[in-house]
Parts: sequence; C-alpha cells; structure tokens
Amino acid sequence: MFEGQNHVHAFATAVGTLGGFQAQPEWFADAAQTPVWQILMAAVLVYQGGGGLDVTYSLVVAVLFFLLVEMSKYIKFSKGEEPASEEKEIESPEFYSNYGY
Repeated sequence: MFEGQNHVHAFATAVGTLGGFQAQPEWFADAAQTPVWQILMAAVLVYQGGGGLDVTYSLVVAVLFFLLVEMSKYIKFSKGEEPASEEKEIESPEFYSNYGY
C-alpha cells in the first residue's frame, strides 16, 4: 500500500510536531488542544515533509505517531531509587485531665 514511501523522512517530520516553533495565535492554541487538530497538523507536516505529497500516507503516519505519543504517556522510568518505606505515624501522647507527659 505504501511501497516506495520514505518512512524515515516521514517519521522525522512527525517528530517536528513536538515543538520548537514560534508562539501560535490564541485561536490556534485553543484548536491545538483537540486530538483531531493535532493529527491534522501532523498530517500537514508529514505531507509536505516526508509523506511524498501522499495525503493518505501522511494521515496514516500522523495517526500512528499520535497514538505512539499518547501510549508513551503511560511509560514511567524510575531513577533507580528504592521506593520510600512507609513510616508508621507517630502517635501523639494522650493527655488526661491533670495528667500529662
């Protein structure tokens, strides 16, 4: 289906969607909060960059990249530190009328 396409070039263009550009107008920033807009903008970049001016291929790369980024949000790396041990809560001394510590 996508024989002859430069997958590396398309993926490199998709990585460019992660940032490093000038600040966008407020309306664009608002629209950019939706997944549909994010995929559309990625498809535009892939189309002109590494998608070989193939709309279907560019859209497929954009959707796959979007899903990859979304799934990566669930990956956590630890710094090799041991988890903090649960410390028992120290009970405060009880005070009774005319008694105390």
